[in-house]
Amino acid sequence: MMFIILNLGLIFFTFLYIIITLIMWFGIRMKLKSNPCRPVISIIIVAQNEEATLPLCLESLSRLTYPKDKMEYILVNDRSTDQTKSVMSEFADRHKQTKVVEIKTLPNKYTGKIFGLIQGVKESCGEILFFTDADCIVPPDWIQSTLMEYDENTGIVGGFIALDKKEEKTLLFHQIQSLDWINVTSAGSAWANLNLPLSVFGNNFSIRREIYDRAGGFESIESHLTEDYALIRNVRSRTRTKIRIRLDKNNLVYSRPARNLGEFYRQRKRWAIGGRSHNFLGFLLMSTAFLIHMLIPTVMIAGQFKLGFLAFIDILLMDSFFLYWPLKQLERTDLFKVIVPYELFYFGYSIFFAPFLLFARKVQWKSSVYKMENR
Repeated sequence: MMFIILNLGLIFFTFLYIIITLIMWFGIRMKLKSNPCRPVISIIIVAQNEEATLPLCLESLSRLTYPKDKMEYILVNDRSTDQTKSVMSEFADRHKQTKVVEIKTLPNKYTGKIFGLIQGVKESCGEILFFTDADCIVPPDWIQSTLMEYDENTGIVGGFIALDKKEEKTLLFHQIQSLDWINVTSAGSAWANLNLPLSVFGNNFSIRREIYDRAGGFESIESHLTEDYALIRNVRSRTRTKIRIRLDKNNLVYSRPARNLGEFYRQRKRWAIGGRSHNFLGFLLMSTAFLIHMLIPTVMIAGQFKLGFLAFIDILLMDSFFLYWPLKQLERTDLFKVIVPYELFYFGYSIFFAPFLLFARKVQWKSSVYKMENR
């Protein structure tokens, strides 16, 4: 009886996975109207002990092609004990449209990054606020590409993230992570195009100040560990604005991959704790992906190898089918060479990490350890 239930469960979730993928394929290929505009913008970065990565980030910001008289840099030093403040000050000396904000103490109800973001927004004057991280590198046309997605009904625009560069030799683990981020963002972009937005990545997103204020800003989310997801949740509940994720190689931001499995686990643990309050769609997507990746090896071990293998091939083909368009637009079809290792890694991730993530309460972030409740 148990074998029958497992087999029927696998067949059901395989068909559900196929249906969801086809819907997302339709969403990711939707063409939306471009609306070029040139408002005053603010770029806000919060950094804590980032002396190693911040110089490259700031160098990429200095190469932005957006008019200098219409943008400002807000650099927030979150209690750094290294040379982060000096790096910021040197950049400010060369770029007069820069403000350096110093945080020396942290209120109990906030994480360091959220409080830094709050202070950064307070010091800014842009009509549209841009956010990235100190370990990211932005492309020269980042601002213009993002602004193309805005119209009078759009309040938030996110973008894609890659963790490796096509022209550089990188570890297989880094390429797998890069493909994973693009896959997750592609799904987010597809559902956003269908007016069912889930979230954006905080290291490549922007928001109208008006929408930010109406949603209560970062003050309204206090100690939430995934500040981007929490802010999007408040925007959706308090405004009727549209949320978009732009698929464009000129909007692709490069970030640093997790260097090892321990760092990868801590990152996903923070995401899992922060994202437990997903709406029904988010819960359905995560549950479907998790269950099918758990059922396939379970069915194989139970003796139904052929059924499990056919389900694996279905997933591989559907993921390849879905990812072709975004990878082509981003000029990263080279990542197709790691799609099989990526799928196998996801099985291991689902089997070994997911049970721990489900019940996790504590997470290390930077130099701090936080204990979080479901929210």
